[in-house]
This record gives sequence, C-alpha cells and structure tokens, in this order.
Amino acid sequence: MIYFDNAATTLQKPEEVAQAVKESFSYIGNAGRGANEASLFTSRLIFQTRKQIAELFHMKDGEIGRASCRERV
Repeated sequence: MIYFDNAATTLQKPEEVAQAVKESFSYIGNAGRGANEASLFTSRLIFQTRKQIAELFHMKDGEIGRASCRERV
C-alpha cells in the first residue's frame, strides 16, 4: 500500500499546491452532496483524477478512490 497523503503532515507546501487550494475555494463544491454546478464539477474532477492515477499505476477501474478501508473489504 502506498500512502499519498504525506502533505497532510508536511508544513511546507509547493506554491502550486497553495495556488490550487486557493482557487478551489472559488469554484469547487461538495462532491456527491448536490446537483448544483459546483458539486457536479467537483464530482467530475474527482472521477477524472482517480482515472488518471489508475492509468499511471496500471490499475483496474475501481481499485482507487475508496473513502475508507471498510469500503475496500
């Protein structure tokens, strides 16, 4: 298993990460929590990101993007 969330415990962030977070506050909604454009945009963005990561690591559909360990079992 690879742990990708080391940024959660790292104080220093690359400028690109800080900019992406700043931009996300203006147009990203709560994925899966509504039918408004911001929520739908976020859901699509998450889906596309999971797909790109799966392709990068030669994974099958559905092997990435679980919310918790319980969903994986």
